[in-house]
Amino acid sequence: MLQQVMQDTLPDAVELVTPPLRAAGGSAPDITAAAPSAAAGSQSTAAGQPRPPYSLREGVGMRRLVKFKVQAGVQLLLVQAASEVYALHYHHMAVPAMVTLADSLQLVAQHARKINTDLQLRRRLAAQQAEDRVQEDRQVPDPPLLRQETEASHAYLSVLLHVSSSKDSKKWPAASEAQRAIGASHRLVQLAYVVLERFSLGADSNNQQQQQQQQPYSNGGTPRGSSSKAAL
Repeated sequence: MLQQVMQDTLPDAVELVTPPLRAAGGSAPDITAAAPSAAAGSQSTAAGQPRPPYSLREGVGMRRLVKFKVQAGVQLLLVQAASEVYALHYHHMAVPAMVTLADSLQLVAQHARKINTDLQLRRRLAAQQAEDRVQEDRQVPDPPLLRQETEASHAYLSVLLHVSSSKDSKKWPAASEAQRAIGASHRLVQLAYVVLERFSLGADSNNQQQQQQQQPYSNGGTPRGSSSKAAL
């Protein structure tokens, strides 16, 4: 049940920047009339990608934006609830329930990480929100699911560390069985690789941004104010 709820509430950032598909055998609803200003500039957005023919500030676009933010909030609550349930009741939980809980936390962390590391998606979303002049308090932050990734990864790591370091006792006689069923040691190694890869991607993206900012100067351009400094 927990895993299904987490699956059903995964926020879809792609939906915010992707034009709606036409239904099979029919046509897409005419939503351009409801947002003429968005339709006029809907040919392209960041990186030349087509954007939806509506504004994220009103109508269909605003409903999609609100849906994303609500689902992101629900995900945070589910992660916090799962973490607290484990901390308080792990010694009473059946082993299959522990496996489901670990899988659910991993699912949320992986989904959030996938969205947060998609630089093209993030650029398109930021550009569209700016173009549509979405109010600051209603905007999706960048990265879109950083809190979800952080909270889910932390909760997932806590569960794995506790399970892998526990031994059979009167309080928790099924500790060894839980270790084998969850595969805690193997999952810890996988998570360590994922975290290292995540930091590597972050470093690469920062280097790319710095190179793009420095590129005009490397082509012989002169930064603003340099002529006056040279004269001095």
